[in-house]
Amino acid sequence: MLRLKGYEVYRFGGAELVDDQAAQRLLSVFFDRLHQRYHS
Repeated sequence: MLRLKGYEVYRFGGAELVDDQAAQRLLSVFFDRLHQRYHS
């Protein structure tokens, strides 16, 4: 429903977020790239 309303949806699996340090790196890179995509 969110996509039909124009929202972009990003999903992360629980296994990707179990290790705090790995999750922090993953999310940091993800949000940096997302920001670059829309604010370049």
